[in-house]
Amino acid sequence: MSDVILKLEGLNVSYGSIKALKGINLEVSRGQIVALLGANGAGKTTTLKSLSGMVPVESGKISLFDKEITNIAPEKIAALKMVQSPEGRQVFADITVEENLRVGAFTVKNKEEIATNFKRVCEYFPVLLERRKQLAGTLSGGEQ
Repeated sequence: MSDVILKLEGLNVSYGSIKALKGINLEVSRGQIVALLGANGAGKTTTLKSLSGMVPVESGKISLFDKEITNIAPEKIAALKMVQSPEGRQVFADITVEENLRVGAFTVKNKEEIATNFKRVCEYFPVLLERRKQLAGTLSGGEQ
C-alpha cells in the first residue's frame, strides 16, 4: 500500500460558466498535516466539497487510499472513512455532546471500533468527555 492517502490530479470544477478550480493537484501522505490557505474565492471550500462529493468534478481525478472516488456519492465517501469537520456551530443542539459524536459513527458497525474512536476523540479534546452528557447547543462557540 502506498503512503499516499489522498491525491487530487488536475481537478477542475465549475459553477455554470464560472471556473472555480483550474487543474488543482494535491497529494497528502500518511503522517502529513495539510492546510488549504488562500483568499476568499480561491477555491478552498470548493476543493473540500469536491473531495466529499458535494459538488461534481468536471474533470480530473480524486483518489483515497489508491481508490478513485471522483464523483461518487457523499455517503459512500463517508463510508470510506473520509469526513470533514466543518467550521462553525454545526452541531445537533438538542442532543448531548456524546450523542453528537456517536452520530458521526453511523457508518461504523463494530461497537468496539466505535468505543475506541470515541475514546481517541476524547483524548484529543478532554473537555468533550467532561461535557458528554451536556446538550451540545449549550457549549460555548469554540467548544461547538
